Amino acid sequence: MGREKDLLNIDHVVDSGKCDGCCGCISACTRNSIFMLFNRESGHPVPFVSGDCDGCGACLKVCAHYEPTVSVCAEPILMKM
Repeated sequence: MGREKDLLNIDHVVDSGKCDGCCGCISACTRNSIFMLFNRESGHPVPFVSGDCDGCGACLKVCAHYEPTVSVCAEPILMKM
């Protein structure tokens, strides 16, 4: 439970070391899948994602420290002008 690398959730921010423990992700989670644990090493709370996470990314949309990566498309996307 938690640390699901294939899901789009707040674990990406925690793993990067950029989480400041603001708890905004908890409020944003529509499934109530995030709760805070105290990290003894850093001395502040850190979000923990339960197994109920569906990877919707709502927690990341409110996170000031989330930096999305750009994925490269396998095929070019053509747009009509």
